[in-house]
Amino acid sequence: MSLTKKLKNLFSNTDITTEATETSNPDKSKKIDYSIGEKNSVIAKKANHPSASQALNDANDIEERIFEILPEYRNVSLSNPPGLAGAICKDLDNWEHRPIRELRPMVALNVLSLLCGSRLNGDGKQMSLFLIGIASSSAGKGDQIDYTKLLLSKLGLGEFIYSAPRSDKSIYLDLFESGKVLYMVDEVQSLFSGMLSKKSSEFTQSMLTLLMELNTTSSATLPGNLKRELGAENSTMLKPFLGFSGYSTPSELAFILNERNIHSGLLGRFTFFPPGEVERHTKNHSISKKIGEDVITRCQKMLSETNQVVMSEAASNALRLLDDLFDENEYLNHPRLGAIYARGGEHIKRTSFVLGAETGIVEVHDILFSLRLFLNSINACKVPKNKMHRSENITDEALSVASKECADDWIMKSVLANKMTKNRAIFRKMHQEEPGSHYKVLQFLIERNLLLQDGKKVKLAD
Repeated sequence: MSLTKKLKNLFSNTDITTEATETSNPDKSKKIDYSIGEKNSVIAKKANHPSASQALNDANDIEERIFEILPEYRNVSLSNPPGLAGAICKDLDNWEHRPIRELRPMVALNVLSLLCGSRLNGDGKQMSLFLIGIASSSAGKGDQIDYTKLLLSKLGLGEFIYSAPRSDKSIYLDLFESGKVLYMVDEVQSLFSGMLSKKSSEFTQSMLTLLMELNTTSSATLPGNLKRELGAENSTMLKPFLGFSGYSTPSELAFILNERNIHSGLLGRFTFFPPGEVERHTKNHSISKKIGEDVITRCQKMLSETNQVVMSEAASNALRLLDDLFDENEYLNHPRLGAIYARGGEHIKRTSFVLGAETGIVEVHDILFSLRLFLNSINACKVPKNKMHRSENITDEALSVASKECADDWIMKSVLANKMTKNRAIFRKMHQEEPGSHYKVLQFLIERNLLLQDGKKVKLAD
């Protein structure tokens, strides 16, 4: 099996529900009581459930718990968001050459979020989001990017869309010069590779820390050198709006899915939109490439709103039930996903404020759809340890050989490849299964700037 296939397998646990699940609850038509009381308490139900170790062996366990406390969740479908978000997803039927429904809510959230660039949510915070869409090459991601940019441009918001930043300085400059920023980055794995690599410059590595900070902070302050360079009288921006939208493929993005990035809080700040079971859908030859007038009209109306987005009492109570659930020990202290579950309530609330912005009020259906997105995103991080370590071991073993053979001098790429199969059993086995696969490992390292290439020669990056 090739390295690309091995890395792609990291997403094999992803399970996207694209149709609403039918409920077997005979009382499903009755109005749900979301008041906080002993009968709805998650804690009160805890004694009826298996131990923590048993519970998290079942990937569906948390959804079963949610069905009990929020029965209406059974009817929530990823393909049918509420409100204007749903209208945008439907409008993409007329735009995409290849339908890629799993990522359509990401398009809607990008648009709605930037429409709220000058508004605050009920907590007095800005309403930007960090989103990453994952789909195979040529699956249709480009159509969604084009739709997003065109719609935002028609709404007069195109000036706030930026490509990938080059350094922490460029992020500060973009933010302070424009007032609000939405980074839209195709092939986002290259940006992450640079930010996460110890071989990158200090300015490149610093971007990651700054982006994580700006995702949650209530203010941004220019460093002294930039304050002097810009001649800025006021070096602090309150409620800075910085959104991030990245696209990649399963195999290319797999390298960021590890425990270090979970525990650092990096993965918990993003909503991931994993790929569906069908890699590529057949082409639609009857698309119009026109954005619906209803979508444009509703977006324009929403753009003119300045009121703070608030949350209904029923929605607040539903969110409280979820907070209690995520605070239970088996989720809060889960050995791999605890840092993500700990942010669960806040993550859901942040998304629901964006979904409810058209009416100005977050309702229960906004909470439930945000919950569906959150759990769907978690699926992208449910990488079995043996699979995660397999890809990390391949990289580590290749770098170990390279450090001995070409740390100081350039050598032929073919020589390094032969050294790998000669000195490491893992590469001999890979070569037996698929001849030449060790060259793909080298190419993987070159693309991530861990190996330098000059013609047919390579050298370990400094």
